[in-house]
Amino acid sequence: MLDEECLRPGTVTDETFLDKLNTVCAEHQHFESRQSKNSKFLTDHSLPHNCFRIQHYAGKVLYRAEGFVDKNNDLLYRDLSQAMYKANHSLIKILFPEGNPAKVNLKRPPTAGFQFRASVGTLMKNLLTKNPNYIR
Repeated sequence: MLDEECLRPGTVTDETFLDKLNTVCAEHQHFESRQSKNSKFLTDHSLPHNCFRIQHYAGKVLYRAEGFVDKNNDLLYRDLSQAMYKANHSLIKILFPEGNPAKVNLKRPPTAGFQFRASVGTLMKNLLTKNPNYIR
C-alpha cells in the first residue's frame, strides 16, 4: 500500500498514507488507529493521532507514520552513486559503476518497501528448503 500511495498522482504525505491505511485496514482485527473501527476498543489513550498499532505475534507494536513516504522514496543511493562516480579516484569509480552517466537508468529506483518484500521473499524461499530440528 505504501508503494501504491507513493506512485499516485497528487500530493502524497504521511497523512494521506495513514488515511489509506485507515480505509483499507479499518476492519482488520490486528490494526488499530484513532480512525479505525478497532479504536473503540482501545482503553488507553496512548495512541497519538499520527500513529497506528499492529498486533504482531509478540504483542502490539506502535508505528509513527512520520517519514514513511520519504523513506520509501529514498533517492539517496542514486545521487550518491552518481557523486561517487564523478570522484577523481579510480577505485571509487569501479565501486559505483551505476553512477556512470552513460549507464543512467531513468527507471524509478526500487523503493524501500519493494526491497523489503523481495528480501522477505528470498528469506522465506531459503527457509522452506531447510528441515528445522529442535533441541530441548
